[in-house]
Amino acid sequence: MALAAVLSAMRELILDIDSIPYIESDRQTSYANWFPDLAPEELEDLAKIPPKKLKIYTATIFTGESSVFKNHFKMTIKILDKAWQELNLSPLNLVQFTKLVHKKRPWKSYQTQNLVDNFQQVIANDLPDLIQAYPYLPDLALVEATAVKIKRKPDTDQTKNAVTLSEILDKTVQELMSLKLSVKPSCHFLTLNFDVYNSYYMFYTKQVGFNEPEESLNYVLGSRNSDNEVRWTRVSQAIFDLLKTQREVLLGTLAEAFLSDCPSDAALEDNFQEFIKLVVLLENNAAIALAVVS
Repeated sequence: MALAAVLSAMRELILDIDSIPYIESDRQTSYANWFPDLAPEELEDLAKIPPKKLKIYTATIFTGESSVFKNHFKMTIKILDKAWQELNLSPLNLVQFTKLVHKKRPWKSYQTQNLVDNFQQVIANDLPDLIQAYPYLPDLALVEATAVKIKRKPDTDQTKNAVTLSEILDKTVQELMSLKLSVKPSCHFLTLNFDVYNSYYMFYTKQVGFNEPEESLNYVLGSRNSDNEVRWTRVSQAIFDLLKTQREVLLGTLAEAFLSDCPSDAALEDNFQEFIKLVVLLENNAAIALAVVS
């Protein structure tokens, strides 16, 4: 029998099976039922491993996974613990919750991002009572899970013909509108039902504690600045849709999308100033790069 089948059986014993017989002969009988593809000698070897030893592996793995969640979902776990105490009258046991995540969505790879995504998916889809009490929890978990992707996604070199913000001030309007805008590879697009991006900023950047999010439809770009900090930029739906679908446009095209959401009675100069402010913000947050068209 291939080693893969034995390792698969070991994985199930460590992660998926809660009750393992104490007596070796009983274990061998149970294993024969659970793992029919294993040879008798392989079943015998597995049965010789004491359940206590397997449980040590189990505890080690789930403790490690819970540490990943604790590091990447600080806001989500803070609110999750609060909701858990209200609904279950006991503090959240993160290791036990990690086991719940595994049962709902088993981690079948070695990539941390997949484990992070599993946690986010459980929060979003498998905990209706908690979501009813705290409806912004899915958005909170989504923002923190996406932040992991943003921090880990490499950005390609976009310095060719690059234009700095200081150089923008020296250009005419026509020259500005002819610049090429490129969305950086690490930039992610999220549609949120709560302004949790602001909660993220206050919690992680300002470090002033958790800011209760308000319900509102938000289109945001998540990016990584030069200090490797995640920044969120709220934009209009028109700009969101344009940059998400094309990721490389002329600044003039972006200006048209911006103006489509401006009040019809607004002064053109005021609109232009607000547009430049947005471009500067996106550039400062490292969501975009500007360059002269070659």
